[in-house]
Amino acid sequence: MKRVEKKELISQLTTKFKKSRFFYIVDPSGLASNEVNLIRRECFNKNVDYTVAPNTFLLKALCDSNDSFNVKLLGNSFKETSAIFFLEEDTISFPAKLITKLKKEKKDFKISIKCAYLDGDVFLGDSSLESLCALRSKNEIIGAMLESLKAGLPSLIKAIADSKSEA
Repeated sequence: MKRVEKKELISQLTTKFKKSRFFYIVDPSGLASNEVNLIRRECFNKNVDYTVAPNTFLLKALCDSNDSFNVKLLGNSFKETSAIFFLEEDTISFPAKLITKLKKEKKDFKISIKCAYLDGDVFLGDSSLESLCALRSKNEIIGAMLESLKAGLPSLIKAIADSKSEA
C-alpha cells in the first residue's frame, strides 16, 4: 500500500470515529470468508459499518479524531487482527446480538469482542457480551416509557374523574 493510500484510509477512519460515538473492536482472525460475508450482509441490512483495518491505522485514526481520548481505556484491543463496527444510537447492541446468535448457531464460530466503546463507557472482552446484548437503544427506551405512560393513563383519568365527582 502506498503512502497516499495509507493516509487516505486513515483519513476515512478518522472521519468515521468523529461521526460515531459507538464502536466495537473485534478479533475476526478465526473466521472463514463465508462467515465474514455473513457478517457483512447482516451489517449492511442494519446500516452498520463493518471495517477491517490494520491496528496502527485504527489507533492513529482514533487519536486523530479526538485528542483527549485515552487509548489505554481500550486495553489490548489493538493487538492481533482487528475489525471494527461503527454504530449509530439505534444499533448499539446489534454486534453483540449478532455475535451471540452466530455463536449459538455455529459452535465453532470464532470471533471475539476485544472492546466496545459506547459514548464513554468501555466494555472489555467476551465476558461483557451478555451485558451488551441487554442494552437498549434510545428509541427503545423512549418507546418503553411511552408505553408505561399509556398504560397508566386510564387509571389517572379515572382518578381525576372520581375526585371531580366527589367535589
